[in-house]
Amino acid sequence: MGKCLFNLNLKSICVYFFFIFPQLVFSSDQEIYLTLDKLHTTIKEISEKRIDKNNINYVNNIISKTYDTKKMSKIILGKFWSDSKAHDKVKFIEKFSLYISSNYISRFRDKKKFSYEYKGIDKIGDEYRIAYTIFKFGETEKLKINYMLIKNQNKWLIFDVLLNGSISEIATKKSEFNESLNNGGITSLISLINKKLGF
Repeated sequence: MGKCLFNLNLKSICVYFFFIFPQLVFSSDQEIYLTLDKLHTTIKEISEKRIDKNNINYVNNIISKTYDTKKMSKIILGKFWSDSKAHDKVKFIEKFSLYISSNYISRFRDKKKFSYEYKGIDKIGDEYRIAYTIFKFGETEKLKINYMLIKNQNKWLIFDVLLNGSISEIATKKSEFNESLNNGGITSLISLINKKLGF
């Protein structure tokens, strides 16, 4: 009787914690999947033509909730980050976030029957994770996507995307922006991104 009562009390405590502190019940993996689901739902909306360039602010809102654009900006700008003024850093992060949003719309607007499948998550220290995903388009087309995530203020956010499992988006963007940075620093790069966005 005493053992049954103990088990009952233990279950009651678990239920209590689930409802009072649900964030403690979710594992890191579950939190990461919730983050990625927000992004993937938006990609599906793009592929179904429910979102286009006119909805870029909607996409940008999702990017702000799923990406660590500040960390990405620091990596891309490198030495130019520390040399830049605070207001230029803020402006760059805003423009870069819109640039990511625009790229998602361009990349997936012509894809048909988008779906995705999670293939697991690996732990890289306490603050980093890599999530393995397969994108599917129609019956035959597949794309391997690996997400690099960092824990930022108790949220798991994307800071790099590896296309086909190895091609880093951060490295690609760093290479793409390198000439503009070397020619005119962060202000030159902001102007370049504005042109790419059509501003």
